[in-house]
Amino acid sequence: MACHTGVFLTIVLCRRSFNLLFAILTFLCLSIYLAEPLNSWADKNFALFSSQNYFTEDGIFICVVFAAPLLLNALLALVFVTIELSRMLILVKRAELRQNQINKKL
Repeated sequence: MACHTGVFLTIVLCRRSFNLLFAILTFLCLSIYLAEPLNSWADKNFALFSSQNYFTEDGIFICVVFAAPLLLNALLALVFVTIELSRMLILVKRAELRQNQINKKL
């Protein structure tokens, strides 16, 4: 849970850095994608790190403990990426309008 909280705080603190947010979002999506193979591996090898097998075929445990918090963090990162992209679009459009006004004056 501390890892998910750390990722959440990193996303919130880096919300103005598009490149870092995009890298975090990519990492989160990749981690979510790999949850199923991780669950299969943990199901076969649970004796290495646990006395009980929490990792069943349906994957409920790994979804609740691992993938769901990552999915919420990915959604937050996606919202911040979208906000940052809209800010960039506004800056570019304003610069384009200024350039058009300068060209009309000449």
